[in-house]
Amino acid sequence: MLNNQFAAAEKQFLKAIEISPQWAIPWSNLVGLYAITNQYKQADSAFRKAVALQPNLQNSFANAGSIYEMKGDLLFAEELQRKSIALNSRHYFPFERLANIYLKTTNYASADSFYFEATIRKQGYYFSPLASRVLLPVFQFSETEKLPCVFDSMLVSQADVPGNFAWALHSYKRGDLATAEQKLKLVIALDQKHPLAFHYLGKLLSEQKRWQEAAIILEYATEYFADSIAFNHYLNSLSRQLSASTQSDCLLQTLRDAYYPPQHNHYLLGNLYENWQYFSEAETNFRTVIELEPYFMGGYYRLWTMQEKLGRYLDAEKTIQHFASINPMDGLNELNSFYKRVTQRFPADGYWFYKAGQFCYDIAAGKASNFIYDLKTVLPDDTIASFETKIRVAATSRALVIGVLRESIQTASPILSPMSHGIRYLTTADSLLALDDNAIADINGKIADLLFWQGLPQESALRYEKAIALQRHNASIRSKMVGAYTTTFQNRNALQQLEFLKSNHELNFHQQILLAQLYLHAGRFAEADTLVNNSKQIHPYAKPEFVLIPAKRFLMSKQFAKAVKQYLNYLKDTPTDANAMYSVARSYARMSRNRDAWDWLQRAVQNGFGYAYVLENDECWNKMRKAHRWKEFMSRQKFVAYSVPETSMKPD
Repeated sequence: MLNNQFAAAEKQFLKAIEISPQWAIPWSNLVGLYAITNQYKQADSAFRKAVALQPNLQNSFANAGSIYEMKGDLLFAEELQRKSIALNSRHYFPFERLANIYLKTTNYASADSFYFEATIRKQGYYFSPLASRVLLPVFQFSETEKLPCVFDSMLVSQADVPGNFAWALHSYKRGDLATAEQKLKLVIALDQKHPLAFHYLGKLLSEQKRWQEAAIILEYATEYFADSIAFNHYLNSLSRQLSASTQSDCLLQTLRDAYYPPQHNHYLLGNLYENWQYFSEAETNFRTVIELEPYFMGGYYRLWTMQEKLGRYLDAEKTIQHFASINPMDGLNELNSFYKRVTQRFPADGYWFYKAGQFCYDIAAGKASNFIYDLKTVLPDDTIASFETKIRVAATSRALVIGVLRESIQTASPILSPMSHGIRYLTTADSLLALDDNAIADINGKIADLLFWQGLPQESALRYEKAIALQRHNASIRSKMVGAYTTTFQNRNALQQLEFLKSNHELNFHQQILLAQLYLHAGRFAEADTLVNNSKQIHPYAKPEFVLIPAKRFLMSKQFAKAVKQYLNYLKDTPTDANAMYSVARSYARMSRNRDAWDWLQRAVQNGFGYAYVLENDECWNKMRKAHRWKEFMSRQKFVAYSVPETSMKPD
């Protein structure tokens, strides 16, 4: 199929079916072949047969998806490609086809995302143009899934380059390393620029820890590596030479299967040099791997683990940060794991705890509510914080394989508790960096932020107090402290801090409005008026607060007529504010204008004022509450219903 010999390919697949009728692979390959040649009916029949024989074979669904995409049934095509991904998410092909499907259906965000996923999976590999239409049969199957290849070493002469190479590979796979080495060296002697032999000989020597010999051979492997175009030319030329051979198909298939991406040489060289204690050379090769496949973690992982082993923690940190810039999801998890390791390695180094805490802080900033398993609360009648979500989950990781090294690496677990971990790191840093006032102020400010985001404003206020004691004129910390005070209803403390900011001309607009409201609640009406008037002068357009605060001020000071005037002005621009309507009703009731009071009360309820307990307890309705009209009015309304208050319950 790679050479567009579709008739010959079909013949081979049908022959395989004849030899092994219960084998799903050739049926799956036929699906792709018939899709390429626009034989949709035959393709659909082959697909159904493949699925009947092996229901979980990814290629069948991916190739069938291509059929229906070509036929214009994008709905079923999407379903089939999604099924393909569910069976195997490592291959680029179904991601790329889904991207094309979404592009055709104008779902551009999904198309863009799936093109990105396909690009990641294609990195460092070379594909035939046909690979954009179907999943090709040659490279994606495991060893047991390939078409049978009967190799007869008795037919191989001393000068037979492809025959001796195939002999070497068959010997290598059987564990006969001596024969494999002998035959690979013979191939190199016959063809001193063979595109595959140096790689496999170098791999064999590396596995035996014969570093000096392996280094020489693998350097030649990188020099004589052939890209996909050059390798196909090599195969085509060889095919013509072998046309008379009885096992030419087997030899060519062995060569195709042995082709490898260029980064494999550098994985082997990096591993070799690291084990041989040539760390600079190892780093050079791991960095080349990173350049060749930047989206895969393997090269980064081998580099940063070596750097950590050598005590080069700052370099290791930079390597992981580089990976995180390419792959934020996995990279940030790896950086989190790195900080855990390095703080365990240096338990008395406050610098690393500070950095680890800053990392967790940055992760939580702006999205703390996303980390639902890290949010806390203090239940009623309790003093000890507990997690809001009582169900706890175990952080899981996954395995990635560096095939050429036969090495499996475990990814870091996802970040679930950045606030808890950040608080712990920074608290330790606070105790270890006690001589640096600026650092301690920053640390306590960050601890306070983390506590506040986590749902513990009472504790955060104490940390803000410690931070502001060290940086008295830090308006940012003082402003956050005001937020913690108001959230925990420490109103006098909040008022005091706002007045400090006011005296230093550091009040921003929102703080000025907040201070006006606090003055109002404190009965300091004149000061509230002044702040509102000043706010009007500096703000470019009218704000609701400029009317609501004076209205509330007149209501609180029992100037009911002025209050009504202000509220009515406000309702011209915001005609459905039920709370403002209720304030008008109260003002009229206080003025004994009962008809107007009834009218505005009904308007308020009709617009959503549903607070039965307020109506039952507000003194302004004391006289009216005795009337039958009141009871009838209350019986007709639907008021807010409340659940039974939660009592103090600690999680199990």
